[in-house]
Amino acid sequence: MKLKHFLNDKTAILTIILVGLVLYWHSLGNGFVGDDQSQVIDNTALHSITNIPYLFSASSFDNGGSLTGIYYKPLMSSFYAATYTFFGPNPTAYHTLSVAVHIANSVLVFLVLAYFLPEIPSLFLALIFLVHPINNQSPLYISALQDDLFFLFGMIALELVQAKKFTLWRLILTLVMLLFSVLSKETGVLFFPIVIIFKYLFDRKHILILTITEAAVFGLYVFLRIRAIGLHPGTAPNAPIATQNLLERVTSMPSIFLFYIRTFIFPKDLSISWQWTVQKFSLTGFFVPLLIVVIVLGLLIYLAVKLKRSGSKSFKSYLFFLSVLLIGLIFHSQVIALDATVAERWFYLPIVGLLGIIGIITNKYVHAGNLKIICVFACLTILLLSIGTYVRSLNFKDNLTLGNHDIKVSTDAYDLESMLGNEYILTGDLETAKMHTQRSVELFPYITNLNNLGLIYLKLGDKAKAEELYRKAIAIAPFYLPYQNLSVLLTAYGDPKEAEKFTADAINKFPNNAKLWLYFSVIEYNLKRYDVAKTAIQRAYALDQSEPINGVYQSLMNNQPLDIRFSIN
Repeated sequence: MKLKHFLNDKTAILTIILVGLVLYWHSLGNGFVGDDQSQVIDNTALHSITNIPYLFSASSFDNGGSLTGIYYKPLMSSFYAATYTFFGPNPTAYHTLSVAVHIANSVLVFLVLAYFLPEIPSLFLALIFLVHPINNQSPLYISALQDDLFFLFGMIALELVQAKKFTLWRLILTLVMLLFSVLSKETGVLFFPIVIIFKYLFDRKHILILTITEAAVFGLYVFLRIRAIGLHPGTAPNAPIATQNLLERVTSMPSIFLFYIRTFIFPKDLSISWQWTVQKFSLTGFFVPLLIVVIVLGLLIYLAVKLKRSGSKSFKSYLFFLSVLLIGLIFHSQVIALDATVAERWFYLPIVGLLGIIGIITNKYVHAGNLKIICVFACLTILLLSIGTYVRSLNFKDNLTLGNHDIKVSTDAYDLESMLGNEYILTGDLETAKMHTQRSVELFPYITNLNNLGLIYLKLGDKAKAEELYRKAIAIAPFYLPYQNLSVLLTAYGDPKEAEKFTADAINKFPNNAKLWLYFSVIEYNLKRYDVAKTAIQRAYALDQSEPINGVYQSLMNNQPLDIRFSIN
């Protein structure tokens, strides 16, 4: 490359940082959207760095005062806890963290690519990674920090093993980074084989010790995970595709692969949630996508064979990037049922493989005389992709803006309808809230949308329908919100004995739920069991000193009359 002397690593890194800051600066003013409220703001365990030891011994989502669920991402939770400790519930702080890590990841992509390619194409490809709309969920969506983090630590590990002299300290640091990656998100496990594949292709000297120590680190992760959440943590499927068996999910796989191919080439229709499924082996739903996927795979194999036959030194590099692409895609192909059909942020790792392939082929077969044309085309591509990402960042302003945009694109996303319904509840527009929430239930009845629909009916005065919906939500899986709401309904409008029994059973399931202890205290007070009421409010107060718990606590402990009326909210 004749232009090489115009560029060095420092200049390239500064370019990536500058472009990233300019592109994403506007997004720092966006609010909390999607899962941000439940995963970060309402998740009190993530509000203090003093809880970090606890975060390594539990799941990631709050369920009535305790962290439960099938996810084990303690390092992600620790980053949230540190951010909240120093900045509180300030969305700008969280967005700044996400953008900073995404820019750092783009720098790492450049450094890894520069091992295989000259600086100029490595920089262009790293900038595409930085600005491509298929990647913008990671810097724009606070709840996607897990994708930023697992990639950050995994890429550091890959950068470490690229060193010519692989010392003991580099080995130890590589293993630590791999552990950090998988503790940030389960997908970090993909870097374990990726690192081994790299060493096998380019430097087999330390591959045995690396393989053995990787196995030990993975064993440590499995131990920590089982110790924290158990071998088979019980939970209800939270996506339509998760309710299907493997054979049923196979019908969706060609369309899943095609989604990522199409979105990489034409990143126009974007959404934070995709919940569609292909129900049968139809021409348009299965066979046409399968044909396209086979053609693309055939092209990738043809290029590999061509490089191999030409005796090119690029063959091993091509195999490495092809491995990264395929490993990332297969992992997200629904062989293991996931919590959505597809997600743009799941292409965060596979895109590195695809960009590497593009770089290898371009560097090998494009004539040097066409270099300026290629540079102009690359700059234009980066500009257009940047515009797309900037426009997309405007959607992340708040839940109403994001939901009303994405629901037009992803029409089968029950969780988007539920999110919109919840937002309209907060604004007091109950009819619009009811329309979206009923649509959500029709698409996929789940705990949250059933609970929200029950709340809407209660606000509209239909207590019987509200109770029916709360009980349907409770029947799906033990989640605290419908228990809280049904306890309030029974306490305010039902038989005191029934309210007492239900709330006591709920407390057995959620012993750290301050609101349930509050409701139980009020129930016992109304039943004139004042000593039991005092004991209950003391438990509530030990967990949460905010209102109305503090007011009830002061009244009961000072033997003052208690007059509390629950508002429906």
